[in-house]
Amino acid sequence: MIYEVSRGYLSRFSVLMFALWPLMVVADDKGMVMSRSSIPFKIDIEPGDKASLVNVSTSTQYVFIDSQRQPAKLRLFHLNGNEVEAFDERSREKFDNTVYGKESYVPLPPGQRLPLMKIDLHREDGYVEGRIGPYRFVLRPGKYVAIAEWVSERNDYLDESGRALKHKKVWLGTVQSEKFELDVH
Repeated sequence: MIYEVSRGYLSRFSVLMFALWPLMVVADDKGMVMSRSSIPFKIDIEPGDKASLVNVSTSTQYVFIDSQRQPAKLRLFHLNGNEVEAFDERSREKFDNTVYGKESYVPLPPGQRLPLMKIDLHREDGYVEGRIGPYRFVLRPGKYVAIAEWVSERNDYLDESGRALKHKKVWLGTVQSEKFELDVH
């Protein structure tokens, strides 16, 4: 294994650098600030270096997760607080961004989970390449602070007759996991 994921001890310096990270509030699609308790989801980091979206609300939520049209993202930070830039492979591809059919929005019952991403790192000559969905990272060995993030920003779709419609039961906003440490060897 060329890296380790842990939720354990972070240095005082890294804790200080991320003390102002917005863990208690987020903005919804209208820019309004709301508390974490009003977000119907959480992201769990699981064994096997995977992240899942979990419905923590009391009602079924409808979600659209797609590696091209609405991917989850792993945000990585150096211990000094600077974010590692990720290259988005979609920027050099042509693809259809249309959501076809209301059934593209999957029902997620309370307490259930859906896979969001797998952290995939490969050793190259003197560095490690990270691939998470369409995002690519070039990393040097060391410790990083990571956050899995999913932005639900779509509720649009085309029905079978080609009409543009909106799914009215889709929550729009940003969900982030708790910070965790990624140790790249």
